[in-house]
Amino acid sequence: MELNEQVAIVTGGAQGIGGAIARRYAEAGGRVVVADVDEDTAQQNVARIVENGGDARFQRTDVADEVQVEALFQATLNAYGRLDILVNNAGIAHGPGATAHFLETPVAVWQRLIGIHLDGLFYCSQRAARLMIKQGGGGCIINMSSCGATRAHRNLFAYDTTKGGIEAATRAMALDLAP
Repeated sequence: MELNEQVAIVTGGAQGIGGAIARRYAEAGGRVVVADVDEDTAQQNVARIVENGGDARFQRTDVADEVQVEALFQATLNAYGRLDILVNNAGIAHGPGATAHFLETPVAVWQRLIGIHLDGLFYCSQRAARLMIKQGGGGCIINMSSCGATRAHRNLFAYDTTKGGIEAATRAMALDLAP
């Protein structure tokens, strides 16, 4: 894979799958904006990328917050002048109340998962698509999901539901953006 200085935003890019994607994109010659709420870990990942000769920046972003998403895209444009790739990877699966039976799922947990997995995907993808079209078309939006989208798991009602929503949103976006 050669990215030839293409600009990528990786949400949830501090660690795990998102962190690995950010590092791999930088190794392939991409310019990477790591967006995450975990500032310390994200800064460590960015430092690792830069130490290995890559080009990366950190932008603290809670993707469930439309104002912070707007700031992410503005910071990306200020730094690089364009966007070629968006990886919607931000997500949560575990934590207080997140692994709960349907009848015991706290409303706050439900709303937080909807906010990160679905609102965040919408806010980021819509801005990315508009920007990519304005740049002349082309670009890539990657939406990360999980097996929870197609197979239910006990005590993961909110997680599985939102992951199914990600896959439905991806299909609908593909149809709308194909032309």
